[in-house]
Amino acid sequence: MRFLAPRSVLVSIPSDRLAAVSMVTVVTLVMMVTMMTMGAGGSQAAAMASEAAPQAPQASPGAATAPPAAVTLSPPRLLLEALERTSPGWITMENESSPQGGHLVIERLVWPLFYLHWKPLSGAGGVGGRLSVAEAEQAVASLWKGVVLDPPPHGQKVAMPAHEAVLIEGTTSHGEWKSRYFVWACPESGRLYIADMNASLQATVPPQLFELMASMARSVRCHADAHIEELPPPAKRYDIPGTDISYGIPYAWAPVAGYRVQEVFGTGQFSTKDHPAVTSEVGQDVALELDSVRRLNVIWEAAPDSAMTFDALAQRVQAFWQERANNMMPGETRTSNDVWMMDGLVQMRSGLGVPPARMHKFRAWAWRKNGTSYLAVGQLGGVRFGQRIMSEVRDIANPMLEELFQSIEY
Repeated sequence: MRFLAPRSVLVSIPSDRLAAVSMVTVVTLVMMVTMMTMGAGGSQAAAMASEAAPQAPQASPGAATAPPAAVTLSPPRLLLEALERTSPGWITMENESSPQGGHLVIERLVWPLFYLHWKPLSGAGGVGGRLSVAEAEQAVASLWKGVVLDPPPHGQKVAMPAHEAVLIEGTTSHGEWKSRYFVWACPESGRLYIADMNASLQATVPPQLFELMASMARSVRCHADAHIEELPPPAKRYDIPGTDISYGIPYAWAPVAGYRVQEVFGTGQFSTKDHPAVTSEVGQDVALELDSVRRLNVIWEAAPDSAMTFDALAQRVQAFWQERANNMMPGETRTSNDVWMMDGLVQMRSGLGVPPARMHKFRAWAWRKNGTSYLAVGQLGGVRFGQRIMSEVRDIANPMLEELFQSIEY
């Protein structure tokens, strides 16, 4: 505290009273100084006490309030081992995480083709009742127009359930395809059989994929009452139309309706009338995975304050596909146990062309938990030839998509 001295005042005092006045003045001045000193000391002590005491924070006008405590986001965990048990070949494509959120992508991209060929044992180009390794190698070398194995085929004898066979392995199209062949003669039906198994090396080729196609070859019933090895459920037996030949087809695989004999490998012109029809004496058949592309995206971020609505779901799904596809056709929306869902189709942008179809089916799931907002998008892509009805495709696709969502642990 600061004190100001009073202004000086000049007073005329007679000399006979000067001594008395001087004594009074001295006493008065001493008392004033003492009081002022005590007052100053008290004020300083109060000020010091005031400064030492804790003060409540005072918000200045216009000052921003402190932000709320940050929410700890919970990244999901994907159970890849569960997916591998039913469909081997999954890989992690992207795994990014930060305090603000993250993005996780897993994918299974395979492109297998299982062909079954048959022709007479006798006659021009026939091998007779007994098949040698050299004859099997020649049959494989002349199987497709313009296809050459690298290196040339080299066969070895193996046992099939009903007959002895020759196994030949190699790559074709300068390493673009990995191929394996079982060749056997069936004297009971008078036919030579070739189980022609292929997988594109532009995609993933898990060992289990060729093991599965080998099981399909061992399930071929080449003549009536032939001993076979059935595929386990939910596989089904397929009778090739117009013949007495059948084989097992795994779940999520399908034959091509109306298939006709081809000369060129993998062209996709499977049902055109320009090709010969299949008969019991000479023919081909093909089976492939309905959905060779399976992909799951999971995105997480801090949950907004706004409520979840179908409009909010549609906006998030549209934003997701905007940078990944040319067109999106939304379908059914629904909710279940606080999870918001949307089905639909998307036309993908051109990529590897493996498999060659660009139309993918998708299902999106959106939900919130403990301050975290999640969006998962599962998609299936593949080739659907012939006259397959959508209900049959849907019966296979829906369980596949639901399996993707069940693999998310959050």
